[in-house]
Amino acid sequence: MTAFTRVEYNFNSRFILNDDTTDPTKYVLVGLLMRPETETLTTEVDRPTLEGIIDFGSKLSGGVIPTPITLFASSLGKMNDLVDTLKKAFNPQLIDDDTSWGKGILNFPAGDGFMPFKWTEEIASGTRAVQVFAKSLEVPSVSLDTLGGRIKTGMLRLRIEDPRKYAQALSSLTGAGTAANAGNYYTPVKITITATGTTSTSLQIANSTRSETIKVTTALTTGQSLVIDTRHQSVKLDGTEKRSMLSSDSKWIQLSPGNNTIAITNGDNATIKTEWYSAYAL
Repeated sequence: MTAFTRVEYNFNSRFILNDDTTDPTKYVLVGLLMRPETETLTTEVDRPTLEGIIDFGSKLSGGVIPTPITLFASSLGKMNDLVDTLKKAFNPQLIDDDTSWGKGILNFPAGDGFMPFKWTEEIASGTRAVQVFAKSLEVPSVSLDTLGGRIKTGMLRLRIEDPRKYAQALSSLTGAGTAANAGNYYTPVKITITATGTTSTSLQIANSTRSETIKVTTALTTGQSLVIDTRHQSVKLDGTEKRSMLSSDSKWIQLSPGNNTIAITNGDNATIKTEWYSAYAL
């Protein structure tokens, strides 16, 4: 039998698809709807040998990822446990109630029910750890079967928030300098301004590479923190939305692929940190 190797897809540690090692008595594979022969009732269950690749081909924001899955378990009881765990992990209502990623929570660069879906992919130079931000559209459906509960098939329907995948590692820059987007697609940033005194009413943060500038026209006082999220076009002062603190001609800064020059004007009495994930086109 061909060696069994697959990419593992981790849905924010709620559920890991294609993980047959943590618990070999029950696991879920993606990408192939398996139809085993009758002999598998009395012998070891044959496993698919093709790579389990999720089709992330949608180029549109909010694209749906229909993902066929096959559930394996060594007993009916383990199958029931597996189905229960799977349905809880991808239950839209439970995700909306999540205190970190749920509905109404904007967690850069996703949130509002969109959570990281992580995997490691092979590239010419080795491997790359990436993620998309996905949200389950429905509780997964699981079919009945004729093999005494040991094998079932089902479908996950996930929606991705935007047409890019992000590096799993968060990059950052404090102050002015070079912000390197190692990907091949533009990416948003989160800018955190922490006041160490009274700041200027003409503070500016610019990506000179793209000619985009954010202008903060209201002074911060010692200890205040202003967080600007260009993905959600959100501006929060100590957690409260304050978009009025920016000038009307401010641009929501993005980073182009490669090096981007971040410049700061009138940045006295402030620590300014820029954070981003390198981004790749799907």
